[in-house]
Order: sequence, then C-alpha cells, then structure tokens
Amino acid sequence: MRYILCVGDSLTYGARDEYHRSYPAELSRLYWEREEEPVFCVNHGISGETSSQLLHRVYQNSQSCPQAQVALVLIGTNDTFVSQPSDIYQDNLRQIVQLLSEDRRHVGLGLLPPLIGPGLLSYPKDGQEQLEAFNEIISRTASQYGCFLADFTGMDKYIIDTAHFSHAGYVKMAEIWYSLMKEEGVSL
Repeated sequence: MRYILCVGDSLTYGARDEYHRSYPAELSRLYWEREEEPVFCVNHGISGETSSQLLHRVYQNSQSCPQAQVALVLIGTNDTFVSQPSDIYQDNLRQIVQLLSEDRRHVGLGLLPPLIGPGLLSYPKDGQEQLEAFNEIISRTASQYGCFLADFTGMDKYIIDTAHFSHAGYVKMAEIWYSLMKEEGVSL
C-alpha cells in the first residue's frame, strides 16, 4: 500500500459532505478505480483550524505516516476570520512546507476556494480579499519550494455554505489533485 499525507482544515476533513467523505477518501478511490493501486490518503484535516494551529501539530501529523512520499496541504480559510496578518500566514506556510519537504519527495499546495454568500457569520466582510492575498502567498511559496500547486479557486458552484463543499465538490477536489499529480509526474 502507498500513502498520501493530507493536512489542513475543514476542506481537508470533508466538512458538510452529505456522505461524510472527503477529498482524501475520494482521492484514494480514484487511485483504486483508475490504476487498481491501493493508496490510502491519511486525513489530518481539522475543522476550524488556522495555519498557526496546523503549524503546532504538523510535526506529529508528519510522523504519523513516515512512509508517505507525498503531502497535500490546504490551509488558510479560517485565517480570514481571525484576521491573520499576511506575514504570519506566510511564515506559518513556509514552516509547514519546510517540515513536510524534509521527509517527502513531493509537497502539493492548494489555492483556497472562494467564500460565497452570507453563509457562516464568522467570516468577515473582507474575507475574500484576504483569501486572494493568501493565494498569492501560496503561489509564491509553491514556486520557492518546488511544490506542485492545485487550483481550487474556480469551484464556486460546489460551495454550499460560504466555505464548504457538497460531496460533488470534494470529488472534484480529488480529481484536481489526481490530475495534477499525474501531470507533474508525482511518484507515490
């Protein structure tokens, strides 16, 4: 069996998926259906978590699956409602990527999907502007550290409550990660 380490917030966890699934579960399914390859995507997503909180636990997450040669990171949406300064977010992401890169051949970063509609009251009015600034940081970090970059910015139609996806949205996320890893020649 091969493994992929998936770290992040509720978008990794699979919050609001009507079947209680997630993109890691769907990515594992894609590998089996398309390649008959048993791949388990270890889901270390925690709903409501910020990049600072992920930084506190990423070492333990990394150590939980040392055989995983690929790590996928999607974090930052919750940083908007704590009004995380961009320089703090950037340093958190840098440290997360550096740690994960130490023991893995490949690290993938995901661009944050948009915030849509009134939905959750905890997201600030300028949340989308903050997300766009964070996405610029994610792009620069990916380039600087040689990470592959998944683009989730155009997934508006799958958002069901301001920030979270329906099951179809998590399936689409898995397809984006899968296709990108194939294009980039990422080996598990």
